[in-house]
Amino acid sequence: MSLEDRFFQAMQTAPDDLNLRLVFADWYRERGDPRAEFIQVQIALDRLPRKHVWRAEFLARERDLLALHRKTWGQPLHQRLNQTELKGRVHARRGAVRGWEYRRGFVEHVEVDALTLMNHFELLCSLGPLRSVRLVNARRPLRSLLAWDGLSRFTQLDLRHNRIGEVGL
Repeated sequence: MSLEDRFFQAMQTAPDDLNLRLVFADWYRERGDPRAEFIQVQIALDRLPRKHVWRAEFLARERDLLALHRKTWGQPLHQRLNQTELKGRVHARRGAVRGWEYRRGFVEHVEVDALTLMNHFELLCSLGPLRSVRLVNARRPLRSLLAWDGLSRFTQLDLRHNRIGEVGL
């Protein structure tokens, strides 16, 4: 197992350990990888108060880094998903996996079909230290989803636009 894999595995075990992420950033910096700055910028944004004077600068730098590197950073994730039965099902509007967001330097949020999340949980967790999920098509499998143990991994669950309503809950 490579050192990068060990870092990643440790981060999966302790997803809220920002010091570990900063060590990962230092390791990337030693290799000249721009992800180092991205991790540091996103952690700074996570720590700064909403109205801090530096916030706008960090947000602008985050946007610039994503504009420059999103495709490069996302390519291995797309490849990993396309080497499974999810091949061709990663699509922003109508895919089983509709996208992901980087938070604190790594993929922490995923937008995904509810059944796909339950059926491909380990694979999706390999994208990053997932903490947040926005589910689509969650109305039918809601009962089994709410009883599913994997849901405990997430600190945020977004069920908007699933037409569930109070009666459904």
